[in-house]
Amino acid sequence: MAASGCATASQGAKMTAYVQGPAPVFARPVVIVGASTGPTGPSSGPTGATGPAATGPTGYTGIAGPTGAGSTGPTGYTGPTGYPGATGAPGAAGPIGLQGSASSTGATGPSGPTGYAGAAGPTGSSGPTGPAGTASNTGATGPIGPTGASISGATGAGPTGYYLFGNIAVNWGEGIAATGGTTFTFPRAYSDGPPAMTLGLTGATGVWVLSVSKTGVEVQAAWGTPFVWWQAVGS
Repeated sequence: MAASGCATASQGAKMTAYVQGPAPVFARPVVIVGASTGPTGPSSGPTGATGPAATGPTGYTGIAGPTGAGSTGPTGYTGPTGYPGATGAPGAAGPIGLQGSASSTGATGPSGPTGYAGAAGPTGSSGPTGPAGTASNTGATGPIGPTGASISGATGAGPTGYYLFGNIAVNWGEGIAATGGTTFTFPRAYSDGPPAMTLGLTGATGVWVLSVSKTGVEVQAAWGTPFVWWQAVGS
């Protein structure tokens, strides 16, 4: 590219102009940098894994050779017997031993069997009569026992009666029952209240109690005139 310039000067009406030509061109060497070299690769690849160790088969065992025949040598001669040695000097007497403990008495042996009984001897004469002994003391009288329950009784006209055991009275009797009712009077009346009644068997005809008081019992038959046995217990 050219560069230009100019200069002017006023010298009255006269103008002077200076024109310069194109500027000189300077050439400079251009250095082109070449492409860079990459790193050097490894010289060899990685070592591979070691293969399994394999042992070859054992070879055959050879045949054993025969055993050699060993021979035993002859027995040597027995040498002569040497002279007997001299008798040594007698040794010193040892100390006196400790006195032993007294022996214990053995256990008593078992008793022998009993001998046969001898024949009975004659009866001896009677000795004199001894003196009379003193009279023995009489012991104290024991306490009087408790009074038992009084027992009494009586029978009335016909098969009737009663008995008392303390304050318990038992009346009994028998008779003919009727359908209209029959009253039996107790041989002994009760004081605390009407007694408990029991009627005996009457066969095919039924009999039951209509009423009970301290002095008697009224019974009734289902039909007919059956025989009835009764008993009362109370106080």
